[in-house]
Amino acid sequence: MASHPTSVPLDLPGELLVVAYAPHQQLIERSALVISHAGLNTTLTALGCGVPVLAIPITNEQPGIAARLAHSGAGRVIPVQKLGVAKLRTLVSEMLSDSSYKTNAQRLQRECNAAGGVAKAAELIEMI
Repeated sequence: MASHPTSVPLDLPGELLVVAYAPHQQLIERSALVISHAGLNTTLTALGCGVPVLAIPITNEQPGIAARLAHSGAGRVIPVQKLGVAKLRTLVSEMLSDSSYKTNAQRLQRECNAAGGVAKAAELIEMI
């Protein structure tokens, strides 16, 4: 019988926590930076919380979302082909030390909130 993945001892540095379920929204709300593949759900959740995103797009719509993050100033992009430990460390350090990423993410958060959210979307759909 196979053991559950969380019961396998892991020999990794740092304080590692493996869980069966991670509360996505609550974790992002507490984060200083989100590292993501630039999927729409994670990106919108991060920006909705005013948290900048380091995007590592892989496929489909992700490169377009990542490009928009970079253009807005609320994030940076690194192609997965150029990803490495040293580059990731550098980008994370740069983004955490440059307050413009947080400022721009918070600006987008305010703009999204001012747009009216789900209620406004439903109103616009009903007009069609």
